Amino acid sequence: MAFLDLFVVALIPVLKTLLITAVGFLLGVPRVNILGDSARHHLNNVVFYVFIPALVGGSLADTVTASSIVTLVDGLCR
Repeated sequence: MAFLDLFVVALIPVLKTLLITAVGFLLGVPRVNILGDSARHHLNNVVFYVFIPALVGGSLADTVTASSIVTLVDGLCR
Protein backbone atom coordinates (compact mmCIF):
# COMPACT_ATOMS: atom_id res chain seq x y z
CA MET A 1 0.00 0.00 0.00
CA ALA A 2 2.89 2.38 0.68
CA PHE A 3 4.16 1.98 -2.88
CA LEU A 4 0.76 2.89 -4.30
CA ASP A 5 0.53 6.00 -2.11
CA LEU A 6 4.02 7.06 -3.15
CA PHE A 7 3.18 6.45 -6.80
CA VAL A 8 0.05 8.60 -6.57
CA VAL A 9 1.95 11.41 -4.84
CA ALA A 10 4.60 11.33 -7.58
CA LEU A 11 2.01 11.12 -10.36
CA ILE A 12 -0.13 14.12 -9.35
CA PRO A 13 2.37 16.88 -10.40
CA VAL A 14 2.93 15.12 -13.72
CA LEU A 15 -0.80 14.92 -14.38
CA LYS A 16 -1.25 18.58 -13.45
CA THR A 17 1.49 19.55 -15.90
CA LEU A 18 -0.06 17.45 -18.66
CA LEU A 19 -3.49 18.96 -17.98
CA ILE A 20 -2.16 22.54 -18.18
CA THR A 21 -0.29 21.61 -21.37
CA ALA A 22 -3.44 20.16 -22.94
CA VAL A 23 -5.51 23.23 -22.03
CA GLY A 24 -2.82 25.53 -23.44
CA PHE A 25 -2.64 23.44 -26.58
CA LEU A 26 -6.39 23.65 -27.09
CA LEU A 27 -6.37 27.40 -26.53
CA GLY A 28 -3.45 27.93 -28.90
CA VAL A 29 -4.42 25.76 -31.86
CA PRO A 30 -6.05 27.75 -34.66
CA ARG A 31 -8.06 24.69 -35.75
CA VAL A 32 -10.04 24.64 -32.48
CA ASN A 33 -10.34 28.45 -32.64
CA ILE A 34 -11.41 29.05 -29.04
CA LEU A 35 -9.36 32.24 -29.08
CA GLY A 36 -9.32 34.57 -32.05
CA ASP A 37 -6.19 35.55 -33.93
CA SER A 38 -5.68 38.79 -32.02
CA ALA A 39 -6.30 37.10 -28.65
CA ARG A 40 -3.69 34.43 -29.45
CA HIS A 41 -1.24 37.17 -30.46
CA HIS A 42 -1.80 39.12 -27.25
CA LEU A 43 -1.58 35.98 -25.10
CA ASN A 44 1.69 35.09 -26.82
CA ASN A 45 3.04 38.56 -26.00
CA VAL A 46 1.99 38.23 -22.36
CA VAL A 47 3.75 34.88 -22.07
CA PHE A 48 6.87 36.17 -23.80
CA TYR A 49 7.21 39.48 -21.96
CA VAL A 50 5.77 38.61 -18.52
CA PHE A 51 5.81 34.92 -17.71
CA ILE A 52 9.21 33.92 -19.14
CA PRO A 53 11.11 36.73 -17.33
CA ALA A 54 9.20 35.88 -14.14
CA LEU A 55 10.23 32.24 -14.50
CA VAL A 56 13.87 33.19 -15.07
CA GLY A 57 13.81 35.64 -12.14
CA GLY A 58 12.25 33.03 -9.86
CA SER A 59 14.89 30.49 -10.82
CA LEU A 60 17.66 33.01 -10.22
CA ALA A 61 16.17 33.98 -6.87
CA ASP A 62 16.45 30.36 -5.77
CA THR A 63 20.10 30.00 -6.81
CA VAL A 64 21.73 33.42 -6.42
CA THR A 65 22.70 34.41 -2.88
CA ALA A 66 24.48 37.44 -1.46
CA SER A 67 27.69 35.47 -1.01
CA SER A 68 27.65 34.29 -4.64
CA ILE A 69 27.22 37.89 -5.82
CA VAL A 70 30.16 38.98 -3.65
CA THR A 71 32.25 36.16 -5.08
CA LEU A 72 31.24 37.13 -8.63
CA VAL A 73 32.03 40.81 -8.10
CA ASP A 74 35.32 39.95 -6.40
CA GLY A 75 36.29 37.74 -9.32
CA LEU A 76 35.42 40.44 -11.87
CA CYS A 77 37.39 43.14 -10.08
CA ARG A 78 40.65 41.16 -10.11
